Amino acid sequence: WNCRTLRDKDIAEMFERKNLNVLGLCETRLRESGEYKLTGSTGMALSRADPKGGGGVGVVFDTERMRLVGSKYINERLMYARLALLKSKLNGIAGNSKLTGIDEQITLFVVVAYAPTSTASDSAKDAFYSQVEAAVQACKSDEKLLILGDFNARFGREAHQSAQGIGRWTVAEATCENGERLASFINKYDLTAVNTTFDVAERKLHTWRHPNT
Repeated sequence: WNCRTLRDKDIAEMFERKNLNVLGLCETRLRESGEYKLTGSTGMALSRADPKGGGGVGVVFDTERMRLVGSKYINERLMYARLALLKSKLNGIAGNSKLTGIDEQITLFVVVAYAPTSTASDSAKDAFYSQVEAAVQACKSDEKLLILGDFNARFGREAHQSAQGIGRWTVAEATCENGERLASFINKYDLTAVNTTFDVAERKLHTWRHPNT
């Protein structure tokens, strides 16, 4: 979720009201990083914003269903966390069918990323994706990978034809350049853009949409 400035109370109330298990945050704009307890059943780990207060990412999780094993704060655009959980206590995460039928304790490897916008330089975009790839490669073979965040990308109606991990439900007529980068990343690591695989209201298909688009 692109929260565009984090307010602890609002996040905790929304998280519990929607009965979420885990939530990625972008643009928190906070100067601190660390691990926090929001409420009795909600925890949070944050990566600090840049010196000017831009960016900042984080992950919010249900402490009754999972335990924070550790986290790494890479920069204001990227972090990852390991969350230990029991399938018997999990109410489904992002529709990941691979978790079905598993009763033993497993570890969820959560990457939270906030990509540069389309106006950023190619070198900044290349550096970002190199760092995301390094984070993904830190995921162990027995961990379940979940990537959350705002990739400042749009998939066009035809995107599902060029990338196996992209579904039919997208919000743009054409794929933008950032979308092409994301599609290439999805293909390389055999991932799925889960929010494109469900026929839901358009407002649920993106983390944020510019008012002029």
